[in-house]
Parts: sequence; C-alpha cells; structure tokens
Amino acid sequence: MKRSKRELDEMLDDLNAEIRSERLADSVVAGASERVWQRLNGENASAGAISAIAAGSARPVEHLRSCADFQSLIPSYLAGGLAAARTLLFEDHISECVPCRRALKEARHGSHTGRQLAIQHEKLARPTRQDSRPGGRQMLRWGLAAAAVLAIGLLSWPIWQRVTKNHGLLNGVVEAAEGEVYRVTDSRTELLRTGEKVLAGERLRTARGGRALVRLTDGSSVELGERGEFGFASNVDGPMLKLDRGAVIIEATSTSPNRLIVMTDESRIAAAGTIFAVNHGTKGDRLSVVDGQISLDQTGQPNRTQTLKPGDQLTTHVSIEKVPISQEISWSRNSARYQKMLDQVASLREQIDQQVSLPGNRYTTQLLDLMPERTALYLGLPNISATLARANQLLTENIEKSPELKAWWENEQSATGGQSNRRSIDQALAFARDFGSYLGDEITFGAEIDPQRKAQGDFLLIADLRDAAGLRNFIQKKLAAAGADSAAVVLVDDPRTYVAPAANAGADDRIYVWLGADLLAASPRAAALQRLAGRLDSPATRAFTANPFHEKIAAIYREGAGLLIAADLERLIVPALEADNNSAGDTAFARQIGFDNLRYFIVEVKEKEGRPYNRAVVSFRKNDHGITSWLATPGPMGALEFISPTASLVSAFVVREPMAIVDDLFATIRSTNPKSWDALVAFQSGKGIDLRQDLAAPLGSEYALAIDGPILPIPSWKAIFEVDDPQRLQQTIELIVGKLDQQIKADGKLGLALTKEVDGEKTFYQIKSLDFGLEADYIFAHGYLIAGPSRTLVENALKYRDSGNSILQSAKFKATLPADKQPNFSAIVYQDLGAVTKTLGKLAGDKGATINALLNGKAGLAYVYALDDQMIFSVNSEDGPLGISPSDFLALPGATGLGAIFNRK
Repeated sequence: MKRSKRELDEMLDDLNAEIRSERLADSVVAGASERVWQRLNGENASAGAISAIAAGSARPVEHLRSCADFQSLIPSYLAGGLAAARTLLFEDHISECVPCRRALKEARHGSHTGRQLAIQHEKLARPTRQDSRPGGRQMLRWGLAAAAVLAIGLLSWPIWQRVTKNHGLLNGVVEAAEGEVYRVTDSRTELLRTGEKVLAGERLRTARGGRALVRLTDGSSVELGERGEFGFASNVDGPMLKLDRGAVIIEATSTSPNRLIVMTDESRIAAAGTIFAVNHGTKGDRLSVVDGQISLDQTGQPNRTQTLKPGDQLTTHVSIEKVPISQEISWSRNSARYQKMLDQVASLREQIDQQVSLPGNRYTTQLLDLMPERTALYLGLPNISATLARANQLLTENIEKSPELKAWWENEQSATGGQSNRRSIDQALAFARDFGSYLGDEITFGAEIDPQRKAQGDFLLIADLRDAAGLRNFIQKKLAAAGADSAAVVLVDDPRTYVAPAANAGADDRIYVWLGADLLAASPRAAALQRLAGRLDSPATRAFTANPFHEKIAAIYREGAGLLIAADLERLIVPALEADNNSAGDTAFARQIGFDNLRYFIVEVKEKEGRPYNRAVVSFRKNDHGITSWLATPGPMGALEFISPTASLVSAFVVREPMAIVDDLFATIRSTNPKSWDALVAFQSGKGIDLRQDLAAPLGSEYALAIDGPILPIPSWKAIFEVDDPQRLQQTIELIVGKLDQQIKADGKLGLALTKEVDGEKTFYQIKSLDFGLEADYIFAHGYLIAGPSRTLVENALKYRDSGNSILQSAKFKATLPADKQPNFSAIVYQDLGAVTKTLGKLAGDKGATINALLNGKAGLAYVYALDDQMIFSVNSEDGPLGISPSDFLALPGATGLGAIFNRK
C-alpha cells in the first residue's frame, strides 16, 4: 500500500522513539561489553607482539593516547603487521598530525627507529598535545559543520521564511454542500459535512450530483461542481488552489494581501476582486470571466501573460469549444446573480449605443487647406467630447440604480495593473471630455516627413475653437497642477511677433500652443506656428491646396468623413528609395516589385447610410508589372465550390496572368541578386525544367486554399488551382517528383512514390513520402486541380461541388458578404472563429489575439477589390461591417469589432 510522506515520517519518528526508550537487560549489556573487550585485547595483543618484535620489546601498547603511542606503532605499520582496526586509527592520526607524519617519513628512510623517535617527538609535541587529542579534532569537525549549516541557513532563510510564511495560510471551511462531498488524502477518504475544515495538503472531492461551497481563509469563495476535485497549497507566490479536475466558480476577494493563485495542468491564474469560472478537463481548460479581470499564464507559453476581462472566454486547446458564459455558470447557486451582472453590463452598453450617437460625418473643412505644403501624413478626427459626456452620464445613472452595476463598477475602480487601471481610464476620458468641450467639430494633424532626414518639416495639430478664453483658463489650471511639468507647454499669444529663445528656435522638448480667435494650433516648433499664421493671413500662400494629395483627401470630405488617416506614399517611399544609405540592390528590388508606383494610402471609419463603414484604399499608378498588377479585377471564384460550408479558414484570389507574376519575380532576382539568378538558371537547366513554361503556363487565374476539417492529427488542408492544361502540368509534377526522389535516395533515404488509380472516369494521384508516411492526393476535375492530405478529403471536395452544398451556400459566409453591389472579389480571406482560428491566433501571438478581438467570436470576411489604379480593402463580420460604437470609448466589456481593438490594453 502506498503511503504519503507525512505518514512515513510519522512511522520513522515512532520507531526512533521506541529504540530510544527500550531498556536492555543487564546480562545483555555485560555480555556485549565482554565481547568487545576480548576483541580489543586480541587486536592489542597482536599489535603489541609485532611492535615488540620490531622494537626489541615484548610489551604491547594497550592504549593510544599520545603521539608517542602512535609513533611506537610505526615499525609494525611499516612491517605490515598492524591489525586492521589499529591501521585505521594510525592512518587517521597520521593524516592530521604533521610531527607524526614527519616521523613516519624519517622511519621509512631509516634516520630513526621505534621508541627513540617516539620519545624525541613526545618532547617536541608535548606543548600541543591537548590540540592533538581525538576529542579536540572532533570538536573542530563539529565546529566546521556547524559553521557550514549556519551559512546555508543564513542564505536560505529568506526563501524558507517566505515559504513558511505562506504555508498553512490557505485552507477552507465547507459552507454548503449538496450530495456527497469528500475529504481525500493519500491514505483515506471520508465524508465531509457543512462546517468542517479542509486543510492544506488535503483535497476536496465531489461525487456525481455533488456540489460544495467553500469559504477560504482569505475571504474568497470557491464553488465546486460535480465530479470535481481541488486542494490547497502554498508557494513563494502566495496561497494557491490546485484544481485537479472539474469546474469551479471563484469569487476572489479584493482585500487579500496576495492575489489568489489557481493552478491547473494547463494554466496559472492570478486574481483579486474577480469572479471567474475554470472548467478543467482531460483536454484542457475553459476560462470565463464574469467580473473583474484575471492574469493567465499557459503551460508551454513562457513570458506571455494574458489578461481576461468581463465577458472574455479562453480555451487552452483547439478542440474545446467556446460556450456562452451564462451556460458555463448555470450550475452555480449564484448563477442568477452572476447572470444579472452580465446582463446589466450588456444592457448598459446597448442603452448607450442606442441613446448616444457619434458625431456625424464632416462634409467640409477649412483645416485641411492650412496644412504645410509638403504634408505627407494627415489625420482627421471627429470631436467626441459631447459623446463622452452623454455616455458617461448614462453610465453614472445606471450605476446608481443597479446594485449589480455598482458592484461591478467598484470592482473596476479598485482593480489595478498598469494600463488596465480603471481610474486611469476615467481620468483620460474626463480630460478628453473637458478639453474637447472648448473645440469645434474636428481635430486634425498634419506632418511633413522627410524620409532622407535632410530637412525638418512641420508638425501641426489644428482644431476649430469655440471658446478661446475658456480653453486658455483650462490649460493654465492643468499646467499649474502639473507644477514643474508646466514648462513643457508654452502658450503663444501671437506667433507673428513671438520670438523663441535661440536654444528653442528649432525642435525641442516643448509644445507651443497658439489660441487664436477661432483656431487652436500646437506644434513642437514655434516656426511652424509662424508659417501657419502666414497662411491664415494670405490664402494665396496655401500651397498644399495645389497638391494632388490634398485633392484626394478633399474628395473624401465631399463624400462624408469620419475617422480619417491618409499618407502620401509617393512623398514617403520614393525619397526613401533615393536615400544615400540604401544599397543599390535594395533600391532595385523595391522598384522592380513596384513600390515606386504606390501613391496614397487612406483609411476611413465612419457611418454610411446608417451602417458602419470601414475601408482602406491603396492608390497606385496603372502599370503592367509589380505587386499592384498581380491581382485581377473582381471576378468569379469557382474554386470555392469545392470547399465545405463548415470550413474554418479560406483564402481565395484571382490573378491577371500567372506567367506575368513569374516574369516579375525572375526579373527581380536577376536585377537584385545575380548569384541567385545564376543558381536558378543552373537548377532549371540541370533538372530539365522551365518553371515559366512547365509550371506557370498550364495554370489558370483562380486559386483557393482552405483548412476544411479537423486539424489533428494532420491538418485538413485543401488546395484548388484552376488548370488550363492538365496534361502539361501532370508531366511537370512527375518530372519534379522524379528529380526529388533521386536526390532523396542519394542521401540514403527511401524517397518519394507517385502513384495513380483510375476509378471509372476519375484518375486519382498520390505523392507519398516513404520516409515519413505523409501524402498529398489530387485529381484533375472540372478544370481544376483539387489536392488534400488524403483521398477522402479530395473525394469530399468533389461531392461539395456536385451537390451544390459548398461554402457559397453557408449562412455564416453569406452573412459576412458586404452590401456594396459588387458581384465578385479580387481576393478574400474568410474565417469562422473555431478551433483553427484559435490555433492560428496562438501561433500569431498578439496579432492572433487582435484577430479574435476584431471579430469577437463571429465569422469574418476580409476582402479586396483590385481596380486599375487602386485596391480597396475592407472587413465584415456576421453582424455586418465593423465599426466603433459610443460605448467603446468607456472601455465597457463586451466590445465588438473595431471597438474591441480600441479597448485592448
């Protein structure tokens, strides 16, 4: 029977106690003493006889008390006649006593013998005889050992103190129990009743139908569902709850000096002032946050802590499905309270979004005309101060009326953790609300950027001003409260007459602010404000109005502008290509790939026809080479007909001409890396392959890639290519596989096998690695090559196309399609946030988290329209185009779309 460490320690202590307390009979003690004495006498007699022979005396040395006694044994020791026990004693003494070791050395060389040397050394050693006694040496050894123990103790004391300080602090009392609840140790299992304690080192287990509510010593509560088990422990980080299996709902107190640590095999969770659920199963964990926030570290992902907020849910394995949080907490005795809290926050968000509107689109602006002549970056932002004021008012009113919201809000206020501090958000919102109340409808920013860094351009923030006097008073109060930091802001009454100190004539660490009659302007350079004043005084000097970049932005205002970001790529990229620090190869590559054809990049987020509207536009010069020429204008995508309605990830696109893409790539390699080009030419010549004619020429213009099925143990990938000449392409495949097979076999491996099987009118091909067992199966059908990791997946693809039940008929896919009257796309990326997307999100790190936040658990579609001189990008979810809602600015939980990214800390 296996016993615990504590039980083994107790047995050992009992055994030691019995041995110490046992009393032996006098006859037993006397017999043992006699046997020892006889043996020692026998050894002494033997040693004495040998010593007597060597020294000319028959009297043995019975006691070894001094150096003279040990030195008298030297002849016997050298003669090999010393008993084993005395040899050990003799050698031990010699190893520590320098005079005796010298005597032994001299005896070996014949300078002294026997008793004469012993007597002489007796005289020399007499002053230090006391230090040479075995008792003194033993004391020295114990002293050294004690010093070592003391040193180790001093070094380990801080760690030990920390561990022992936490040890035993966390235990719990069963406040309520339903069904059968047990206390489990390594040696016993016993029924637990209400009011009994569960201590550190013990585990609490519920049977089928059993539940338990446990109050911890730190004030937290743990609700354990049926067939669950957890225990208490402590580590250097503080109290710890170890969840072995099952579901728990935890209310972690905010008054604990240490955050509550919850451990599973997959996760380490730290929480304070939080209500959250953990469901730990065989595959992994599902974590859900009702209130507050938790910090999560996953096994196998070191140095990557994630923060989950109210309404967030995370699973640690791709095969674990996300469920509504209401379902995850439905078994709790407090489920009604938890659900009401979630509903109240969701209702508040909905109320704010219904009653508060963002500022309308702006159709005219005078601020754009005032930007510097060589402006390369422009931002136009709506003034949302009125939106913030009204949203905050609704928030306050609801908090006062709802105890659940008030409890949630107080938890948010008390939560700390760097950028997630609720109070910091409130302060930022309050400042933006108050500051914006003095401004007009728009705030703009313009920057002259010189990629070559040869000249300093202007950086300007310009806004319409409603109340100059009020804003001046507001700024002065803020500067006075900031104290020494107020020197960083300089209020300029009139830039026309203002003279900056010589040291500050150029850029410095100050911000110059000009409050005109109806204009606010700010810049890190006083000279930028002076030039702005000149443009105000003389409209004829507003040179930016003649810039094509200005006209591009003005056209957006005429259609209605919301959040607007614009960049002049010509002014940014072309000078950068001509910079002195660029290598000729880099410049040639950029030009060959078409970067010098790019003109403008513009991002818009607004409302259009009462719906959110977002798009990014890249403008370029029409050309016949480079990346901007590769995508075809929107066209049909028959390749999608081979993909199932439940596919997790789909990418599809149409190209103008496959051979033109190969030509661009070849020209780029030839002009930027001659060695690589020579190697490519040699490869084609040596293998007898012309990549352009043999591989690109047989292909059509449609391509699709998908994850269409399980990803374990082998991802269910799928590739569909339009093929104009399947016979030529098959010959190329056979040639390439044959060459690769020869090369692999030359390395001593098994190689590749290409086989085909005719099934009626269908011919299936298979390429298989004989070393790894992996395969790729494909077929030419309906003008396409359809490939996958198994023949079954390829056959299923044909069935989707023949039955008409493809992704094109998926309700989720249709819900993501934009209502923009365009019948086709140039490229799409569709994802249904399931197991594959979660995996991709983990692989992509923070970018993957942003994708998940962007779509908020919904299916999503990113799409591209490639036109003659521009490409238009946009993103939709099942709920329509992504946008920002008024409640997003309050950082309320449950944000969706672009608001989820806005709220990410």
